[in-house]
Amino acid sequence: MQKLTGDHLKLMNIGKRFWGATRKGLTESQLHAVGNYLGILDEHVRRGVGMFLWGDNSVGKSHVGAVLCKVVWGLYGVPSFCVTAAELKEAWIDDRPLFPESRETVCERSAKVRFLVIDDLGREHRSSSGFAENKFGALLRQRSRDKKTTVITTNLDPEAYTSIYGKAAFELVRECMIIQEMRGSNLRAVIERKNMASLGWS
Repeated sequence: MQKLTGDHLKLMNIGKRFWGATRKGLTESQLHAVGNYLGILDEHVRRGVGMFLWGDNSVGKSHVGAVLCKVVWGLYGVPSFCVTAAELKEAWIDDRPLFPESRETVCERSAKVRFLVIDDLGREHRSSSGFAENKFGALLRQRSRDKKTTVITTNLDPEAYTSIYGKAAFELVRECMIIQEMRGSNLRAVIERKNMASLGWS
């Protein structure tokens, strides 16, 4: 197993809140959603099979996405990258570098990396032109064709996703991802209670 450094985590674009996220730290409901996928993760990555994780706010979808990125790179040596849908749309507009000193752009990394997590899909600002929806569909088609693994986290259920991004985009999801609803308690509410308790407040 490769030991992941801060440089790896920066290359993955994982938010610092999730740097300590591990498979052992997953809740029972999170393991219920992704445990079988994790069990044969190497096979899924080899075949280019990702996940479409949907569910309510604060059930841990972003946390799971970070864990998957870390496990894929650390355990199997497969480079991974995590990008929010809003970051991706912004990158499509200005094609910004991945880092100030990097020649590679966010768009290039998202297209080429073996394992990609697109976090919080549906939260990006959408216009009447359908720009973001079309660009996203093209990215997903390219990655599916090349057998590159993509994980999507979203609050949108499959019906709402189809309504926004189109039937063809959802057919791509069905082709290259396992669709899984994530349920569970509101984790942000749990964190809030812990923060309050640390101050002696009930």
